[in-house]
Formats: sequence, C-alpha cells, structure tokens
Amino acid sequence: MNDLLRIHKLLENKFKGKIPKFLILTSVATILEIFSIGLIVPLVSSLLDVKIILFNHLDLSKFNLNNILLVLFFIYSLKTIYLIKFNRWQFNLIYKINHNLTNRLFEKYINFDYYNYLKKKLI
Repeated sequence: MNDLLRIHKLLENKFKGKIPKFLILTSVATILEIFSIGLIVPLVSSLLDVKIILFNHLDLSKFNLNNILLVLFFIYSLKTIYLIKFNRWQFNLIYKINHNLTNRLFEKYINFDYYNYLKKKLI
C-alpha cells in the first residue's frame, strides 16, 4: 500500500485522472475474456452432440452448430477489436508516463546544484 501511495505522488494530475478509466477498461476486458471462455461450452457440446442443460431451462442441443459458430465468431471478433484498442491505449499511456517521469528526473539532475552534490557526497 505504501508503494502505491509513492507511485501516486510521482504521477502528474493529468495521469492521475486516467486511473479510473484504466480500471474500468480493464474490468471490461476481464468480463469479455470470461464471457469468451464461457462460450466454449456450447461449442464443445455442439461438436460432440452432447446434451448439456444450463440453469435447468436452457437446452443447448436446440441450437445448431452454424448459429453457435456465428455467435462465437462475432463475440471473439468484438473482443479482439476491443483488446487491440485497449492495449494500444494502455501502451500509449505507459509511454507518456515513462516519458514524463524521465524528463522530470533528467531536469532535476541537470538543475541540481553542484555544491549541494559535493556536500552530500562528502557526508
């Protein structure tokens, strides 16, 4: 927890405002991943011609293989497009934070008083 507070202090306000957006987008990506894993059960039941009943009232054997494959293709395509856009946004944010922190650290070292440096070094 202490490390998170120190990281939060290092970030500028323009990056602190993006933390809630990052958490929301990560949650959506997680839900899409879980949903796509859950779609494997209907596919396997259709391929093996096994009667699987979910929630005591949804019989998966009523759906034909073409419909299930169409839904799977649509969901996986949607998930893939979302994850590509999310990863691009995430990498861009990380790059900007890294660039900002690097420039601020460099400016502190460049503008550091040499006399104070020698004094700290002698102690």
